[in-house]
Amino acid sequence: MHKLEITLKQHTPLIHFQHEQEGATLRATEVKPKLDRFILTKLGDGDYEKGKVIAKEKNWLVGKGDKPALDYKMRITAENVSSQPIYYQSTRDGKFSPKYPFIFGNVDTKAEQKVFSVCKSLKIKILTFNETLEIEINKSINHFFAVTNFGFRQDKGFGSFFLANATLSEFEKNLKGNDNYFLDKRIFKRVIQVQGNNEFEKTQFLFRQLDKQYKILKSGFGDTKSKLQEYFMQKQKPLVWEKESIKQRKVENNDRYLRILLGLADNFEYPKQNMKVDIADKNNEIERFQSPLTFKIFENNVYLLYPSKINERIINQTFKFILKNTRNNSTIKELELPTIKTGDNISGKFYYEFLRQKLNWKEL
Repeated sequence: MHKLEITLKQHTPLIHFQHEQEGATLRATEVKPKLDRFILTKLGDGDYEKGKVIAKEKNWLVGKGDKPALDYKMRITAENVSSQPIYYQSTRDGKFSPKYPFIFGNVDTKAEQKVFSVCKSLKIKILTFNETLEIEINKSINHFFAVTNFGFRQDKGFGSFFLANATLSEFEKNLKGNDNYFLDKRIFKRVIQVQGNNEFEKTQFLFRQLDKQYKILKSGFGDTKSKLQEYFMQKQKPLVWEKESIKQRKVENNDRYLRILLGLADNFEYPKQNMKVDIADKNNEIERFQSPLTFKIFENNVYLLYPSKINERIINQTFKFILKNTRNNSTIKELELPTIKTGDNISGKFYYEFLRQKLNWKEL
C-alpha cells in the first residue's frame, strides 16, 4: 500500500453544496473526481478521452462507463470547522436575496440560505496499491490545488485551498505548472490591499473589489462602460453587444450576443424598467455554464486564469431573448441574437488580447 499525505490551508471561504450539514467542508466526493479528470487530461496532453486510454493501458482505472475513476482512495479530515452566515435581505415578494459580492439567487426560506464554511487546516490522505499511479498523483497534486477551487461560485474565487506553509513563490510556481497541457495558458495577477477589522471583513472587501472589476469587464459598473463592448466596438469591423438590441427592441446585422463569451446566464434583469430578459439557446443544445475566467486567491494575491481559446460550442449559435414585464409577466418582445460568427474574424487568442488590453493587471 502506497500512501500520500498533504495538509492544506484554506484561503477563501467555501460555499458548500451541503451547507446545512454540520461540519460541512471540502469533501472527497468533490475533490477526487476533479483530481482524476485533471490527471487524465494532463496525461492526454489536454485530451481527456486520450488520457483515459493511456490510463487504462497503465492499469490505473477502476469502474466502467464514460467516467471511470483512478484506482486510489481519498480521505479528508478537517480541523476546527466553523460556519459563517451570509447576509440575506428580505425582498418585496417575501423571498430572501443574498447581499455578498458574487453571490446570487433568491431563496424562499431561511433554511435555504447558504453559509460559508471555513477550517483551520485540512488533511488529505491518498491510498493506492499502484506505485506508478502514486508517483503521478504526487507529481500533479500541488499543481491541481493551485489552479482549482471548490464548492459554489468556485470560478469567482470561493473555495480556494493550497498547501499549508507554502510561500508565495512556491504557490506561483505551481500555479504556472510545467506541463504541456498548460503551456498555452497565461495568468494575470493583482495584489489587493485588503481593509477590515477581522478576517471576515477583509475577505468581503477583497471579493467586493473583484466583483466590481468583473462587472466592469462584462457589463459595466456605475459610470464605467463594459470593457467587453468597448473591445468589440474598437475593432475594424465593430460588433454591437446585445444590450443595444434589447434597448432598441430590434436586431441589426452587426449585433451579437457578446456577454456569452464570459459565461451564459439564464436571464438579465432591468429593475428600473420593470423588465427581465429570459435567455435560451434556440436549438436547446446549450445550457447555462459558468464563466471561463477563474479567480484563484492566495492570501491577498489574486490571479485570473483563462482558457487559451473560445469554446467552440458558442460560435455560430443563435439565442432567443424574451423580454418580459416583471409586473405582470407579460411578454414585451422576442428577439433572436447570434453569437460571434466564423466570419467575424475573432482572434484565436481573444481572451489574452482582451484581458491584456482591458484588465490592467500584471502578467504572471
